[in-house]
Amino acid sequence: VLQRKALHALAKTAGAAELDRIAAFLASDDTTLREAAVHALAQIKTDAARAALEAHRGGESSTAVTKAIDEELAQW
Repeated sequence: VLQRKALHALAKTAGAAELDRIAAFLASDDTTLREAAVHALAQIKTDAARAALEAHRGGESSTAVTKAIDEELAQW
């Protein structure tokens, strides 16, 4: 829970400056953290954040995370 909250706080306060740090959580073994990273990247709303989500989508094993990516990209 703490890590998920930290990801959202990073996205809100640091934004694009922390994009690489947030995107690294897309490789986490924890599905919940990957999903939190998706939502945090979507908060940043830069071309680089979108590219990170699109690049990760094809290799994602969790349907919940893939669904989160699709929903966030649809709202872009």
